Amino acid sequence: MRAWLKSLNQVRASSETIVSAAKEIAAGNTNLSHRTEVQASSLEETSSGMEELSATVRQNADNCRRASDLAGSTNQVTERASDGMRELSKTMSEIDSSGENGYRYRRNH
Repeated sequence: MRAWLKSLNQVRASSETIVSAAKEIAAGNTNLSHRTEVQASSLEETSSGMEELSATVRQNADNCRRASDLAGSTNQVTERASDGMRELSKTMSEIDSSGENGYRYRRNH
């Protein structure tokens, strides 16, 4: 009978060890589950931030294209204005020359 009690005590000790190990595993699983949820939340925030950044980059690219188009248009307007000023200056010089020639002609005749 003593052998039977000894075996029973060993089974009880083994059961207690198994229960203790199971509790540790359960606590570890709970901890892992919590860390996994925190990580998933962090990844979700990162993903959201990346989407916002991507939208901002797209908008900046669009704004750069518009600025480039406006710069090209401004360059064309500036060239036309410069051409107009050269033409005006040439016409003014011609008027000035013809006025002097007319004045000389009247003075000499």
